[in-house]
Amino acid sequence: LRNRLFQEFENVADRINLCLGSEVWNVESSKTVYVYSAHDREMPQKVFHGKKLIIAPGAIERAVPFEGWTTPGVFTVGGLNALVKRRVVPGSRILIAGSGPLPLVLIKNLVQAKVKISAMVVPTSIKAMVQNVIPILSYAGRHRIKQGLAAILRVKNNHIPVFNSHVIQKVTGRHHAFNVTISQIGPDWKPTAGREREISADAIAVGYGLTPSIELTQTAGCEHRYDETLGYWRVVRNNRLETTVPGIFVAGDGVQVKGYEAAVNEGKSAGIEAAYQLGKVDQKDANRWLGSLAKKLKKMDAFGKILDRLSTPKPGVLERVPDHTFICRCEEVTLGEIRKAVKDGAAGINDIKRRTRLG
Repeated sequence: LRNRLFQEFENVADRINLCLGSEVWNVESSKTVYVYSAHDREMPQKVFHGKKLIIAPGAIERAVPFEGWTTPGVFTVGGLNALVKRRVVPGSRILIAGSGPLPLVLIKNLVQAKVKISAMVVPTSIKAMVQNVIPILSYAGRHRIKQGLAAILRVKNNHIPVFNSHVIQKVTGRHHAFNVTISQIGPDWKPTAGREREISADAIAVGYGLTPSIELTQTAGCEHRYDETLGYWRVVRNNRLETTVPGIFVAGDGVQVKGYEAAVNEGKSAGIEAAYQLGKVDQKDANRWLGSLAKKLKKMDAFGKILDRLSTPKPGVLERVPDHTFICRCEEVTLGEIRKAVKDGAAGINDIKRRTRLG
């Protein structure tokens, strides 16, 4: 799929402005995009105007704080994976904790780097996994099922200890000499007193799935709604992927995390609808192509919802996090300060920020 996309791009590349190593720092509802290209010394600042705009911002990792999570040597799963792919491994014994598919990707790369994995700490219970086996197999597709089976065999063949229904409660020590306290949790993810154990590790990677990156769609003035079930904000769009700002579309993990193939198909859908609105494609062809893509995306949507349901942290995981734990590293705001702001009547997240400088 990826090779085919690159080949298709090469066919039209001479008609496209491609800005590599660049960052979009502002988007206006008028479909004006401001870009900074650090590698372009002659023209680092660029401005593009379009009749239609498709935003594909991707997703960011979700971190859940615990005592000691700001200690050097504690990484997010994706952060450590980026280092490992560049052949930088911060130790010979790595502990991996969290939910979602990213820990399995990291395990694959660590095994290839011949690194010992001290343990895999998974909040999802075996019961929840069993209950979701049939839906996952129904919606995953042959490629994902093959990847999943390979990941399970990799964990088994490398004798990696797996602790289901557990989370990291505390990390003590320092890089290359960590003591990691893990605790068994209930259905609400609340750690159970007296059900802790310690594991030693050189470094730790923790991550609880992904959440959509919404900075660009917020800047463009698109409407967003908070998803209480999944615990994150989502941009509002119609079935043609158009947001509440006419002519601005959003595709891929920037709305809900469903994976690479779904992102590609959503990008195609947004492109077809934009082309139709510009009069480059007739309605009959647009409807036929979009209908075919919608069938594929229906299964991918269902698969994404299952992943979200299994990986989204539940409130209980924060109940035993002590007050002195830093939540905002830059401003050194502790959980205790945030709890006090709420107790004192803070009306919302922006009010908490005003009272504590929480970033």
